[in-house]
Amino acid sequence: ELPYRAGMVVRDGEIITTPPAYDELGGGYTVARSISNNGLIAGFGSSGMTDATKEAIEEACTGASAPVDLCLYNRAVAGSYQERGMVWQLQADGSIAEPEVLGFLGDKNTGVAYDGEGNNAVTYYSQANAVNDNGIAVGLSMYTDSDRIERYPSGFGSFDAIYRQAHASIFVDGQVLPIVDPKEWYFISVQSIGSNAIAINNNDIIVGYARKFINSAVRSKMFYHDYSSGQTRFVDGFFSSSTTLPKAINDSNQR
Repeated sequence: ELPYRAGMVVRDGEIITTPPAYDELGGGYTVARSISNNGLIAGFGSSGMTDATKEAIEEACTGASAPVDLCLYNRAVAGSYQERGMVWQLQADGSIAEPEVLGFLGDKNTGVAYDGEGNNAVTYYSQANAVNDNGIAVGLSMYTDSDRIERYPSGFGSFDAIYRQAHASIFVDGQVLPIVDPKEWYFISVQSIGSNAIAINNNDIIVGYARKFINSAVRSKMFYHDYSSGQTRFVDGFFSSSTTLPKAINDSNQR
């Protein structure tokens, strides 16, 4: 039965699902990560599908060799959808409004995708982890620098390609804003998270972590970012190369 995954809100014992922005060819999917005091829900889900992927699915899922819905389910699980962060509003009548679809950092924080080919083709995506009562959402999204070439490891040796990595993002007023410097906080991997914003309180203080090589190993360091001032501070932990990871922050700014 489609869809294969749906975010849900439980209100007064009733389960309400979060609608995807795109539900063709498999029912779409959503994931709900958190909810604010005024009923804003942060998460992510299916936002679209490329024409080439649509054509391939329509040709494969004809019902000749497997039930159509089963074929669509398997294709959806395989990652056929484009993914974007989303914010939903839980309405007074218990329904959930259509999502606000969030963008991504894009090439050099422009919000625009770099149109590369071969090794330079990039899958842009975003995810929202939390949203506060002021409507500011935080999470991560794909960042690229098309002028920066890095060598990436692979099962067959290595290849050169433009720098791409998911980084901590602020989603506000239709914009996607960065938090950390991707020239300082990064490590090279084909698929990796360079930084991530985990939570935000109603004072607009954000907590998250960023990753890089410290003492010959990839370490995560907690940060807290004041949206109003734009200031970011990092926490060392018990010693300089220890990993620090935040989980939450309250309105007393305790993290």
